[in-house]
Amino acid sequence: MLFMTGDRSPVGGRRAPRSQTIPAVAAANSSSLQATELVMRVERALSFGRKPPAGVAHASGAVGQSASQRARTSQSEAAPFRADTGSQSCVNLLRPRPTCVPTAQLTMAKPQELAIGLVVPENEMATGSPSPSKTRPTEMKYQHARLLISGKTPSDLLADHIRDQATVMPNNILKVNSFLNHQVDCHLMHVCGHELARRFRGLNVTKVFTGFGSGLMCAQSCAMQMRVPLVFATDPAPLARDGVAIFSASIGTSSTGRNLTRMHVSSEFLGPADRVLIIDDMLSKGGTVACLAELASQAGAKVVAAGFLIEKEYEGGRAVVSKTLGLSAQRVQSIVTVTSLVNGIEMKAD
Repeated sequence: MLFMTGDRSPVGGRRAPRSQTIPAVAAANSSSLQATELVMRVERALSFGRKPPAGVAHASGAVGQSASQRARTSQSEAAPFRADTGSQSCVNLLRPRPTCVPTAQLTMAKPQELAIGLVVPENEMATGSPSPSKTRPTEMKYQHARLLISGKTPSDLLADHIRDQATVMPNNILKVNSFLNHQVDCHLMHVCGHELARRFRGLNVTKVFTGFGSGLMCAQSCAMQMRVPLVFATDPAPLARDGVAIFSASIGTSSTGRNLTRMHVSSEFLGPADRVLIIDDMLSKGGTVACLAELASQAGAKVVAAGFLIEKEYEGGRAVVSKTLGLSAQRVQSIVTVTSLVNGIEMKAD
């Protein structure tokens, strides 16, 4: 038995027109291979969002029945049918098949018995070590519009990650490669971006603006929560058609001592009508923020606030940002502030 959609032809057969309706005729000695093929084609139709024609669901239950039971079932449904699904037609065809008994018979699972989306069923998962999804706090609640994950704020979660995974390198460099700068904890970036979006709500932000680097992940989450586009400055300059201006600004030297060249942004995506929220992973000496602010100024956009995951208070970047952007203290926010690295990592959650 073949389950066909549209005007596709059966294997070895000719094309059948859409309007054709062919009676379903079943032989008494038909093998379970026919019923198995029907189940496979029904599942394929369902995976593409189509509905099987009337009677197919009952016919698919014939898997596991005896040959005589299947014959009686098919004979009772021998009347021709046609089911229209939009512009497609589902045609039920029966063609002789060679006798072949499979080694194992299939049974159709009920919808409530299916673990949708699981590659490995829960009862077959390895029990040697818990998966990260089971050890991670995932209970999400809100307290005065603030996201709580198992009772912890995003600031608490980020502080825990810094405390447990960050290390202090020579020259007072804070290394957070395990969850931010090289390997990324996407769940942490999601909740931190959610928190920054909450803090800056009501500012009528039209674009979230960041540089190419570790700030992208948090900026993306923040932009998703605000439902505004994310624009990130690039290096090298982006491609642009004739007549489109490309603005550029120099970063200088980063807090880790690496020489950075220039960042660029196109006038196609940043302009005078935009109210910009700058998001970055760290606030150190303020060089990256000053560069992004310069790009926004060249494009005619207005920077209304700036948000960061981690602020290194001991490097004085907040004063540079406030002076460069002309923003009040409330418009410059960081989720965690690191106050010192002299005697370990000392910090406070904002």
